Parts: sequence; C-alpha cells; structure tokens
Amino acid sequence: MKKEKISRAAAGKTSLSRMIFRMAAVLMGIVAVGIIVSAFLSGYIRKQAEESIRSTTEFYAAQMDASFRDINDYLGELVFQDKDVAMTRYTSDKLLFIQAVQKINEKLEFYRTKLGGDFQFFIYYPELDYFASSERGEMEIKEFAALKENMAQYIRTDYEAGGLNARKKWWLAGIDGKQYALNYIFFDEWYACCFIDAQKLADSANVIHLGKDSFVTLVTEDGRPNGCLDRLKESGFYNPDTGKSRLDENVFGMKYTMIHQPLDYAGFGISVVVQNNRSMVNVVIFQLIIILFILAGICIAALLLYRVKKRMIEPMKYFSDNLTKIREDSQDVYFDNVDIAELAEANELFQSICGQMKELKIQMYEQQLAQQKLQLDYMHLQIQPHFYINCMSLIYNMAAMGEDDTIQQLSACVSDYFRYIFRSDSNMVCLTEEMKHVGNYLEICRIRYKDRLTFHLEKGEGVEDIKIPPLLLHTFVENSVKYAAGSGKTIQILAAAARKKQQGEEFVEIKIEDNGIGFSDNVLESLRQDKDIVTEKGTRIGIRNCIQRLSRIYGSSARVLFENREEGGARVLITIVLKGEENSNEYTSGR
Repeated sequence: MKKEKISRAAAGKTSLSRMIFRMAAVLMGIVAVGIIVSAFLSGYIRKQAEESIRSTTEFYAAQMDASFRDINDYLGELVFQDKDVAMTRYTSDKLLFIQAVQKINEKLEFYRTKLGGDFQFFIYYPELDYFASSERGEMEIKEFAALKENMAQYIRTDYEAGGLNARKKWWLAGIDGKQYALNYIFFDEWYACCFIDAQKLADSANVIHLGKDSFVTLVTEDGRPNGCLDRLKESGFYNPDTGKSRLDENVFGMKYTMIHQPLDYAGFGISVVVQNNRSMVNVVIFQLIIILFILAGICIAALLLYRVKKRMIEPMKYFSDNLTKIREDSQDVYFDNVDIAELAEANELFQSICGQMKELKIQMYEQQLAQQKLQLDYMHLQIQPHFYINCMSLIYNMAAMGEDDTIQQLSACVSDYFRYIFRSDSNMVCLTEEMKHVGNYLEICRIRYKDRLTFHLEKGEGVEDIKIPPLLLHTFVENSVKYAAGSGKTIQILAAAARKKQQGEEFVEIKIEDNGIGFSDNVLESLRQDKDIVTEKGTRIGIRNCIQRLSRIYGSSARVLFENREEGGARVLITIVLKGEENSNEYTSGR
C-alpha cells in the first residue's frame, strides 16, 4: 500500500530530465532576451552619445557667442564712452595723449587676461599711426608688430570698402598667410579691434574631450572649413577640389557623427566631427563577451545538473526514504548504500539534533518562566503604594504645620520620582538619569527623616551616557535607607559612580555605602550562594531581582560585591565591564 501511494504521488510530479529540459529552454530564452537587450542598449548608447555631442556643441557655441557679444559690447563702450579714448581725440598735449594711451593699454591687457589670453586687442589711430594694444602674449616683438601692421592695413581696406556699412559680426580673414577671427568698430578716425588665431579658437573646443580621432573646425556660411582639410576630405565631409561641403549639416553615420552649430554673433559656425566606430566596436565586443558568458553558463549549468542528479538527487532519495522510516517506525537508519559519507552520517546527526531541539525547547520554556518572574518582580518594585501613601501623609502634615516651602520642594521631588518610576521599563537608561532619580528619592527621605539622614552623590568623568538597567541604584539605595534607619544613628548614604581602567580593561564602578548595621552573616552567605534573601523585615526581592537582571544582560561582565565596612555599615560594589573605547556606552555580554 505504501509503495502504491508513493507511486501515485510520484506520477503527479515532474521528472528530473524534463525539469532539466525546461531549465535549458529558460536559459535559451534568457540568451535571446540578452541579445535583444544588447541590440537595444547599443542603439540607446549611440543615441545618448549623439545627444551628448549635440548638447556639448551647443553649450560651447553658446559660450563662444557670449564671448563675441561681450567683446563687441566692450569695444563699443571703449570707443564711445571711455574717457581715456576721448582724451586722445581732443587733447593737443602729447604728454596727456601718451598717458591716455598707456591707460588704454592697461585696460586692454586686463580684459585680454580676463578672457584667457588668446584674444588680442588694439586701438589704432591712422592719422598718427599710433597703436594702443594689449600685450603680445607668446608672440615675438617683431612678429607682433608685423601682425598689428598687417591687421591695421586689413581693417582700413575693409572699412574703406564697406564704409559705414562695415561688418557687425565676427568673420574669418586671411592675414599674412594665417586665418583669424576678428571684429572691429570705427568711430571718429579710431579703429577698436579684437582678433584671435582661428586655429586657437577651434583648438579651444578641446575642452569637450572628444578624443584623439575627433576634431573641431570653424566653418563659413558657404560651408568652407577653416582647417583640418585633409581629415575632412578623408572622412567625406569636404572636397577642396570641387568645393562640395556637408559641414553645415548634421550627419549621423556609423563611422562618424558631425554636429554643426551656427553662431549668432559671427558669420561662421563650428562643426564637431567625432569618430564613433571605435566606441561602437567596444560595445559590440562587450555584447559578444556577455553572450559567450551566458552560453558558457548554460553548459556549466547542464553539467552541474547532471552531476547533481548522480551525486546528490539519488542519494537524497535514499535519505528521504530513511527519514520516513524514522518518522513512522523510529528505526535506526544507516546510509551504507550510498557513496557519500556525509549522508551516511546524517542519521546520527539528525537524531542528535532532535535530542538537542528537545533540550532547547525545555531550556527556552524555563527561560521564559524565569523572565516572566523577573518582569513580575520588576513591576512589583515599581508599584509601592506604602511609599506613595507615606509621601501624601507627609505633605498633609506639613500643610497642617504651614511649611509651604518644604511642601513645594517635596512635591517637586515626589513628582520627578513617580514620573521616573512610571516611565521606566525594562530598557536601559542613562546612568545620569538613574543618579538624578536616586537624588530625588534621597531628598524625599531627607525631608521625611529631617536631620536624621544625609546623603552624597558623586559622578566621575565619562559616566554620563553609560547605560544601565533602570532602578538598579534605586534598589540598593532604598535597601540601605530601609536597614540603616534601624541603627539609631544619623543615616549617611553615599552613591558614587566612576569610570576606571585596569589591566587594559575598562569598566564602570558603582558604589553604595551606608553607616547602618551592615549585612548579617546569613544574608552575606545567601548572597554568595545566590539564594533568596529572607530577613526579619521580609524577603529582599529587589536585590535578588537586580542581581538576576545584571546576570541576564551582561553575563560574567557584571559583578556585584556585598561587604560590611570596617567602620560600620554596608557597602555594595557593582562593576560592569565596558565594551571598548570605540563605543563606551555599550557593554559586553560576557568575557
């Protein structure tokens, strides 16, 4: 019957070979999806690259336009409004003329430096053949002088040809065998001009970081490039023989991408040519590598599945059958019919684990009971109706005697005392808060006992944020007050906390002392043997509860020492090992 049930259950299951076939089909589907996604990503990356080139070109063209516009405005202000330029027009004093020209030189040099040093400025007065110019930069003196002369000749000729209709935009001009981008303003026989080497202007676009196989060229309105003729001819964008040009278009090819951007303040534009085949080849290679990895993963997965079937699935079947025997018949099972020694040991380990689980369940049940007992004892500590009644009775008697100031002081202490009592739970609290609460409690006792009780609290450095269980100090201080009151002497209570370090171990030491009758011998013996403490005044549940809480929270890292002082009275020393200097607010759970 059992075999029939097993065979019927097996009939509804999927065979391992069919499962492997399905997994192979899924993996092949993943390969197909990977190829499609790779193709999509290739197109997407290319489109993103084109958009990046376009936006970068537009940004650089906008910067160039802004520079041309600002220079035009500056030249206009210089010619029409500058007082030093006006001085050169109207003064007949040569000294004043020379001083004005020197100031103009300084202004032009300052503005040239502000623009980066590639732009050159000069003001030319043909009647006196006098220049006021910026510094020559990296050019030699003779070269710069010849350039100024040729530039002056060029703009005189250009202005005479154009008259008042001289150009308003920057343009490209060939001067002394080199190409320059320039513009000038003419007023009252003065020419104010700015020019820059056209190649430097194009090279400054290298901030775009296009790569070594890409370049930037300036392009006139009719499509003629300013430079890079050989590379443009090779890539098919310009033919110097026929003048055929595509440089004023946007071209998106497999090998090259070209973006053309005209300028608003110039009679030319910029064209950015990017060789993108290398990056695309890298993308394709990366895609092929991914596909090869997927195929290799499929082969490895198939091989692993086969080995898993032979080495794991079949032995696990034996293991499952034997577990069934254990569940049904509680028989001893040994896996002598398999090749894997680990499975042969599984029965023994399984039986051992079952026994351990039973023991753990028992231990957990006992721990839960102990935890519930601690919680009940802790709640018992919080609820002290006789203390509350005594406080209310004391306030009533003081009110009857007219001690209003003392009533205010006592009411504040009682309010803080019960606020702390009812907000505290089983979580940790700062040592500072616990010390403050102890101070409130002792102040209430001092008012109650009047001159028969004094106390002193001490806090060392570095103990403010140390965490301890709530009502820890309160329990021991309350115990001192309770048993010291029967000594007939003035009660003296000391509660001190200090942070110490000894033999490389850092710990906090909390000390509570009183001058009462001390611990009796039987109480000290019960404390040493971890037994319940029973005295004539009842069972000391609070002390027992605190010791158990410390043990459960800190393990052996917390220690409580009870002793009698030589001069009389009791002393309690609580030592808690800190976790380390890197986190001084935490403690170890055991050493």
